This record gives sequence, structure tokens and C-alpha cells, in this order.
Amino acid sequence: MELGSIKQKGGKIVHAWAFEGDLPKSSRSNQICSKWNGHWARVGSKVFLGDQARFFTEAVARRKLKAAQVPLLDRLRATLNK
Repeated sequence: MELGSIKQKGGKIVHAWAFEGDLPKSSRSNQICSKWNGHWARVGSKVFLGDQARFFTEAVARRKLKAAQVPLLDRLRATLNK
């Protein structure tokens, strides 16, 4: 389920989604490309929470997320309460 996106303090845009079930064992990071100094360059890998894919309770997730990311949990909670 799509949770939309937020813009962090430094300008980075985070797109979020949620799903029900277990994380597949084959989960891996995705390569991303970014424009830097006017040139496209491969800048590395990004996955869920840094370099790991993990599940947390809502309370723990609220403590671990950046303040700008917490509204994504609020959106998830609102969707689940419908």
C-alpha cells in the first residue's frame, strides 16, 4: 500500500509503502543513480533502514525514524484504522 512521500530537512524525498506478510529472504538493496555536479552517477545502494531490512513495532519505529518520517507511520495507522 502506497503511503506517499515526505521531504526531509535536508531536502531528500522519501517514498514509503507498506505490505502485509513476511519479508522475502531474497530481499536486497536497489542501486540508485543521482545527479551530482551536473552529471549522473551511481551513488550506491539504499534499502529500507539503511543497509538492513527489518520489522519493528510501531512504538520502536517511531523512536528510530527521523522526525520528518513519522507522518508516514501516521498515514499507515490511519489506513489500518479504516
